[in-house]
Amino acid sequence: MQYDELLSQLTEALDFCNSLNLTALVDASRLREYQSRIQRLCEVIQKFPIADLPPEIAIKFREQTLEYVLSLTESMEFVDSIAFLKTCPAEITRRKIAKVLAGPLLPNDEDENSNEARNTLFELNVAARLRRAGISASPGIDADVECEFDGRKLFIECKRPFRERNVAKQIRKAGKQLKTRLTRAASGSRGIVAVSLSKTLNRGDKFFVYTEESRAKEVLSRQLEGLAERVKNSWIRLGKDGVIGILFHVVTASLDRKNDRYNLGEQINAHPLAPYGSMDYGVFERLSGALASLQH
Repeated sequence: MQYDELLSQLTEALDFCNSLNLTALVDASRLREYQSRIQRLCEVIQKFPIADLPPEIAIKFREQTLEYVLSLTESMEFVDSIAFLKTCPAEITRRKIAKVLAGPLLPNDEDENSNEARNTLFELNVAARLRRAGISASPGIDADVECEFDGRKLFIECKRPFRERNVAKQIRKAGKQLKTRLTRAASGSRGIVAVSLSKTLNRGDKFFVYTEESRAKEVLSRQLEGLAERVKNSWIRLGKDGVIGILFHVVTASLDRKNDRYNLGEQINAHPLAPYGSMDYGVFERLSGALASLQH
């Protein structure tokens, strides 16, 4: 997705929020600030080639790289989430949007009392992607996201660790939550863990630079694979508790050097945990394949 397209979609999404009588929350939110930054970024890159930015503009962008990267990545997730929420009951839509809008400007300012906004955004993003892939999904009651797929009731627990040292802990926590929920669920229900590594792989202070799009996807995939391998002991045994797979996801602001263009990129790596060839293995493979087909 190019930045001018994102700006248009973000403006439309915020207008929708206003229509729900959330104007005060919108105007006080980080999303309004993101809108202003993306608009400024679009104006600059339309006027100047990337390699020929005036020194004063280049310096200012470098000083505010964190804010710009966050503006781009979170706005893309917000836009996708709003598209999904438009299909949900009005009461759920308004409540979820209010939660997302309430978070602090920078993730570094989050604490256990203010991280609900971005946690909710990731959960909605997962549900939105499932819905776009033609899979019936909804904000969960017994898990972060619930869906029906291939005759299976699936519970999805979503985690977004800040630092690599916390990834294994968060995955184990998701596994325990799913184990508890599956013991109360209908026979045949299964679990999936979804982990956002956007914050872990990029603290928000750099753009992902590439020259070939196919090569860029490979690099992002290898980065996810590397981190997944380093914490493998935390997830490889989850299959014994009814968890059929784990999804690792990253979204990043990108710079295409070859075409002198800024973009947004993402990658989802899927690791099945069900026995190879089993029905559960096939369910997870088909679900993760549908999600992969939507990647930017």
